[in-house]
Amino acid sequence: QYSVFCYALDSEYPTQNSVTATNAVATQRFVRTLDTSPPVISSCAVVAKADTEDTVTATLELDEQGTAYCAAVFASYVAPSKHAVVAAAFASATTGLSPYTATIDVNKISAGYGASGLEPLRRGTDYDIYCWAQDDEAYPYTGPIGMSAPSHCADALIRTLDLTPPKLRFVDAESVSSTSILITLQADEGMQVW
Repeated sequence: QYSVFCYALDSEYPTQNSVTATNAVATQRFVRTLDTSPPVISSCAVVAKADTEDTVTATLELDEQGTAYCAAVFASYVAPSKHAVVAAAFASATTGLSPYTATIDVNKISAGYGASGLEPLRRGTDYDIYCWAQDDEAYPYTGPIGMSAPSHCADALIRTLDLTPPKLRFVDAESVSSTSILITLQADEGMQVW
């Protein structure tokens, strides 16, 4: 936003007349320049949230004030559209001064039916996190401006924590020789058994 003042000088000969300082000050107007560029996500870090098995936290830095949205997809799935990221409804407005920071907890993934078809993130599972942002510009001539496509957050997959011990069920045991017993167990997740 700028303060604009006007000053005038006529072209009379031999003496030019000018606007007085009081008149120049009275012309003051506040004018904002247009913002025609979307925000840029300058950094994004994702970590599994401590003490939970179904939440990851994305921390983003934008180059201008705005609102950031994030969504999870299973590892190596196709990147979601910006509309799918917004529909997931995990959002945060930026805080502080430049760089502007937004922190978003993501704890659900789309099951393919929009926001009503969200299911919790699964424990011990790899995900890709995509984020999209739009600025807070609401000047009368333009609305908020958003990124053209979501950005892949972080360089690597993020894995939710697995804090639950495996459940083991004895199924059967049979002797297969005089020195060996074959034991069949059923488990609810991958594990090592001794």
